[in-house]
Amino acid sequence: MPTINSGRRIRKMIKDEEEVTPRPAKREKVKVKGQLMQAGTDEGRVGLTYQDLLLENLALRAQVYAANPNTTDSPSTSEDEPFVLDDTIESFGVHLLNSLTCKHLPCTVTTYEDVEFPTRKQSDYLIIQARERIAWIHYALHHPTFEQEHDEFWARNEDHSARLAHDPAWLATYFSTLSAVLVFLHEEDTSTSPAPDSSSLTRMRKWYDTAIFFLEKADYLRVPTLKTVQTIAILGIVFNNVGEFHFHANLWAVAIRIAQTIEIDNERSLAARPAIEREVCRRLWWTLIICDWLPVHQRDPIVLEQNFHVNLPAIKDDDEISGSKSRPASHPRPIQYHIVMIKLAVVWNRYRMALKLGRWTNSTVVDLVTRTDESLAQIIVELPPYLQNDASALVSAKFSETDYPWMSWQRTKTSMLLHNLRIGVNKILRNIWSDQGLVFQRVRSICLASSTAIITLALDSGQPSERLNSWAVVTNLFSAAVTIAIEEELRGGSVDEDPSNPVRRCIAFFESVKEHNQVAVAALEMLHAIITRSGP
Repeated sequence: MPTINSGRRIRKMIKDEEEVTPRPAKREKVKVKGQLMQAGTDEGRVGLTYQDLLLENLALRAQVYAANPNTTDSPSTSEDEPFVLDDTIESFGVHLLNSLTCKHLPCTVTTYEDVEFPTRKQSDYLIIQARERIAWIHYALHHPTFEQEHDEFWARNEDHSARLAHDPAWLATYFSTLSAVLVFLHEEDTSTSPAPDSSSLTRMRKWYDTAIFFLEKADYLRVPTLKTVQTIAILGIVFNNVGEFHFHANLWAVAIRIAQTIEIDNERSLAARPAIEREVCRRLWWTLIICDWLPVHQRDPIVLEQNFHVNLPAIKDDDEISGSKSRPASHPRPIQYHIVMIKLAVVWNRYRMALKLGRWTNSTVVDLVTRTDESLAQIIVELPPYLQNDASALVSAKFSETDYPWMSWQRTKTSMLLHNLRIGVNKILRNIWSDQGLVFQRVRSICLASSTAIITLALDSGQPSERLNSWAVVTNLFSAAVTIAIEEELRGGSVDEDPSNPVRRCIAFFESVKEHNQVAVAALEMLHAIITRSGP
C-alpha cells in the first residue's frame, strides 16, 4: 500500500525551487478520458484536460521569459525582483470566517434537562440517511458497526433517563451524526419521512450543542479516546454552518493531538489494532489531514508531512472491510473520492510549504505555480471513471446514478475543489500581472474561468438543493465571486445588476440558504460591501 512519508522530498523540493532554472518543456502524450469540468450547456462549458493544462503552463512560461529576456540558465539576476505575495483575495476568505465569531449564538444545551432525543423511528431514518449522505464526507465511522451500536442503544434504553445515562462518548458521536445529516436533508424529505424539522437550523444547533455537551461529560480533554476524534471529525460538517469557526479550528487541533496521543498516526501502532478498527483509523486520520491541509483561506497547517506514517485507506467498502466477498476493482466505491482528496491535499500542502519557506523571485515563483498546476493535472488523469465528467466514460462503465446516488455529488465536489485549488495556486501571480506590467493573460484567465466554472458547477449541474447547504460549498462560491468582483474593480468597472452575472447569482444563492447557514450570512454582507466599494 502506498504511504506518505516524505519530509526529505519537501526539503528537496524547496531547495530545487530556490535554484530553479528554465527547462525545455517535455512533450507528453496522455490519453485523457475525463475533464476537469463539463457544464450542462455549451455556453457554460469549461473543459480542461491534462494536455490543456500543460499548454497553459508552457504559454505562461513563454510569457515570463519573454518579459524577462535576461533570464538564463543561471540563478536569478539582480534584475529579477523578489516576489511579493498579494493575498488580497485570500484575506477576504479569512475575514469571512473570522466574522462569524462576532455573532456567537448562545448554547442551547447546558444540562441533562435540555437534551432532546428523536423518536426511535426518526433516529432509524436519520442514521440510514447519514450512511448515504455524509459517511463518505467524514469517513469517521465503520457504518455497519455504528448502526449495530445504534440498534443496541435503543433496545437497551427504552426510557429517556436510561438513554441519558448511556456512555457519553458514544452519545457525543450519535448527536454529532444527527446534527451533521440535517445539513443535507431537503425540506421535501419531511413530508414523506420521519425526519424532525430537517430544514430547521434550530434543530441542527440543538443536536450540535448536545454533541458538545456529551463530549464534555466524557471529559474528552483528559481522557483521550477514538470516539472523541470521530465526533469532532463528524462535527467538521456542522461547525461553520452554525457560526463556530474558531471553535472549529480549536477542536480540530484537539482532535489531531488526541489522534497522535492514541497513536493512530503511525502504522506500527495501527498494526496492533483489530482489522476493521485499523482501517477506520486510517480513514479517520486522513480526514484530519485533508481538513488540516486543504482549506485555501485558513490557518497554517498543524501537521507536518514528515511527522506521521499512515497508509492510504484500502479501496474497499465497509462490508468488504468486514469480510464480505470483494467486488471487482472496476466497482465504484466512495472511498476513492477520499483518496483523491488525500492526493489533492498533499499537492496543496507541498505547494504552500514551498511558497512559505522558499526564497522566490518573480520568475522562479512562476515555475512553482506551473509545477503545482501540472501535479493537479496528473491527479485529473488518474481519476477513477466515475469521478470523471466525461459522459462516455460513465456510459462505458455502466455506472448507474440510481444505484450509486453519491457519485454525481462526489464528481461535482471534486471538480469544484480542483478549480478552487487552481485559483489558489495561480492567484499568487496577481500582483505581477496587475502591478508590474507583465500581462499574464493565461494566468488571469485561469482564475476567472475557474471561478465561473465553480459557480456553474454548483448552480447549474442539477444537484439537489440540499447538497448545497454546507459551509464548504458557500466558501467555494464566495471565493469565486470575490475573484470575479475584484477583477471587475481592478478594471475600473463594477458588478452589473444583471441577475445572470456570476456574482449576482452567488448573492441570490446565499440569500436562499442564509436561514440555515451562517457562512452565507457573512458572505452576503462582504459581497455587498465589495460591490458597493467598486460601484459607480
